[in-house]
Amino acid sequence: MMQWMKIKKHQILSLLMVSLLCGIIWRLEIEYHGWTGLIWTTYFHIAIPIGFGLFLLWMNQMITLKPLKRLTLNIFSIILGVFTYFVLKHSLGYNYINGPAAMLSLFETDYLKINAVRSLVLIVPPLLPILAFKLLKVHGVNVRKRNLVLCEISLFVSLPFSMLILFVTGHKGGYDELHALKSGILIPFIVFTFGLLIVDVNKRRPDAHET
Repeated sequence: MMQWMKIKKHQILSLLMVSLLCGIIWRLEIEYHGWTGLIWTTYFHIAIPIGFGLFLLWMNQMITLKPLKRLTLNIFSIILGVFTYFVLKHSLGYNYINGPAAMLSLFETDYLKINAVRSLVLIVPPLLPILAFKLLKVHGVNVRKRNLVLCEISLFVSLPFSMLILFVTGHKGGYDELHALKSGILIPFIVFTFGLLIVDVNKRRPDAHET
């Protein structure tokens, strides 16, 4: 029992460190390019692949799989990550586009299509834990359903809690959902949330030993 508690504590602490590091890297990149306005939406964030890579490294330390399963799990994780990035980037672009570009977009694109794309930012995030859960299960990682429920709850409260932190600290720029992301406050919550799927997984499955 004590050994299990030590392992779980180590997993949570290491996940917390990775989550905070991802948030710090994001914020440093934002400050490097400049905080003003929507400059941060005009360039590709190197912090994203770096953070995702750090999370994958952490994940691979937490699970025990045969080499082939480990390889395919990482490949499909990267594909899911890239797909999610482009979908959310596109959706956020339609939600926060303004000025002449916004008017031109409204004239050139069907209104129903615009709303459908905008809604993806609300639809996709809650689906990601489910997709990740299924992906891990398919590859033999014994992820518990309670972890999935905990992940969804954590995801649901991440944004309002990040906005609350911005409000309490009087953070520059405001305390809306856009600044929760821009400031980097939201990043550690998101990383930690998805890590909850893997914390306390059963690494002793008979078919999951390294060769």
